[in-house]
Amino acid sequence: MRDFLHRVYGGWWLLSRIGDGAGEPVITHVDAGPVGFSDGMLPGEFGFKVSGQGVVTVGVVIEGTVEVDDGGTTDRYQAGDVFLASFPQADFACRTGNARLRTLSLAAPEVARTAGAAGGSAGQLRFLSQRPASSDGRDQWKSTVRFVGDLLTGPAATADPLVIDAVARLLAAIMLAVFPHAVKIGAASADSLGAWPAALRRVRLARAHADLLAAKPGDGRTVTAIAARWGFPGASRFTSRYREVYGVPPSRTLRES
Repeated sequence: MRDFLHRVYGGWWLLSRIGDGAGEPVITHVDAGPVGFSDGMLPGEFGFKVSGQGVVTVGVVIEGTVEVDDGGTTDRYQAGDVFLASFPQADFACRTGNARLRTLSLAAPEVARTAGAAGGSAGQLRFLSQRPASSDGRDQWKSTVRFVGDLLTGPAATADPLVIDAVARLLAAIMLAVFPHAVKIGAASADSLGAWPAALRRVRLARAHADLLAAKPGDGRTVTAIAARWGFPGASRFTSRYREVYGVPPSRTLRES
C-alpha cells in the first residue's frame, strides 16, 4: 500500500492507521513520463504521514473529506476543493474519510524550471500554501484536471512524446499560477528572463494586478508582498515589468485601489 501510494501520488506516504469500515482502495493510474493522472477511492478512514520527494501532486476532492495537519494548523478539504497533496518540502499528516480524489502529478524539476529556478532545482522552489490563491485558481485547476485526464486516458496520447511534453509545460505553468510560491534564484537567473515563459509571466502579472486592485486601506497588502505571492524574485523587477504592461508603477495602482 505504501509503495503504491508513493508511485501514484509522489512523496513517501506512510500508512499510520486504518479506521473501521475501511475497504479496499480502488485507484486508476496513468503514468506518462513526468506526468501522472489518477482517479481513486479510499473508502472508510485512512491516516497517512506524508514526506515530500521530487514530485508535485495536486488533488481535487470529488467525494468525502481530506484533513491535512502540518503540526501547526489543520485544513479540511471537501468535495470541490483543490489542494497540494505532495511537494518536495511536504511534511504533514493526512486523514481521509470516504475520499475519492483525482490527482495530477508532475516531476518537481519541471515545475522549478518553469518557475525560473537555476538548472530546474526543486530545492529552490517553495510553495507557500497548500490551497489555491483564489477561487478562480481553484476552478482553473479543476478544468485542467478534466482536460488532461481525458487526454491521458485517450488511446494514443501517452505514446506521443510531443503531447506529453506539451502537457508537462501546461501543468507547470498552471500550478505556478494557481498556488502561491516563492523561488530562490541567483542574480544570473534573475537577470535572465528567458527562463520565464512569456505566457506564465503574463498570468502572474495579471493575478498581481488583480490583487493590487482588490486591496483595501489597512489590510496590510504591500507591493513587495503581492510580488512575492505571485513568484516574482524582487519588487524592483516586478515594478519594471508591471510598468511595461500597465503603464504605471504598481504602487500607484495600490494607492488608487
